[in-house]
Amino acid sequence: MNERDIVFQAGANNGLGVGGCLGAFMVGVFGIIPLALIAFTASAWREMPVILTIVWLVSFFPLAVLFVLSRVLRRYALIVGRTGWVEIVYPFKMVRLEPGDFSEVAVQSSHLGYQQGVPLRRTNVYFIRPGHVAATVAMQAFNQEQWRDFFAALRSVWPEVVVR
Repeated sequence: MNERDIVFQAGANNGLGVGGCLGAFMVGVFGIIPLALIAFTASAWREMPVILTIVWLVSFFPLAVLFVLSRVLRRYALIVGRTGWVEIVYPFKMVRLEPGDFSEVAVQSSHLGYQQGVPLRRTNVYFIRPGHVAATVAMQAFNQEQWRDFFAALRSVWPEVVVR
């Protein structure tokens, strides 16, 4: 696959990771704990420099894991090729659908429940072949403009596909 084979490519704008207040809280907790540990044990560093240095470095491990996971969970992409194939990149896998692997693309919303009287809904895009769902992508991984451009590119290279 090279650049000439690609008609459309979109990367995720926000992914499906932890967002907003919870993310800030996690960064605050995982960032403050190592700094507090360093502040409280700095006076003993002359007595045990090697051990404290190792403990201080290890105390930053949860923060490093949080940053790695947040980057990985934002790894979403949609790619449409000239021959009609679609490649969906998820955080931990990649699915490539050839034109015969799906005949329909459906956008469906499901009701998850209520939070403080407000209905919670999740919208997914399903790549369907008769009797089977070939792939599913959460619509919130991409913005509306990216989805509109994706559907337009898919129709341009493969007019027979049904988008509903």
